Amino acid sequence: MAEGRPRLVAVSEPPGGGTPGAGVRRARPWGRRAVWLLAVALALAVLGWGLASREVATLSRELDAREDELARARGLLAAAEQQRALVRSHLESLAAEAAAFAGRLGELEALVASDPEPAKNPQPTGKEGERAH
Repeated sequence: MAEGRPRLVAVSEPPGGGTPGAGVRRARPWGRRAVWLLAVALALAVLGWGLASREVATLSRELDAREDELARARGLLAAAEQQRALVRSHLESLAAEAAAFAGRLGELEALVASDPEPAKNPQPTGKEGERAH
């Protein structure tokens, strides 16, 4: 009957103390923690990438709008430059005509200021001639 009972045998403790399975159990939480940390880091990276993509899309739309405004402003500026050139050419033309007119006016004033010789045989003209008859 001695054979039916369990026999107890002394076992030495593994290095690090505790039971043999205790060392394995301690290593597993770090593995789980590492997986959780990687999962959280991945989730944060995906979230950051999504937010950055959204911001890039918003900035891209704003850039397109500003480029359209710039193109319109450049068109208006070109039209204003053409109009300014046209006005300048008209102004130069008017200045040349005014200079010519001033020269003619000077000649006319000089003619009026000069003492004309009296006419020897004045002939009545226009209405003066009608009154004389």
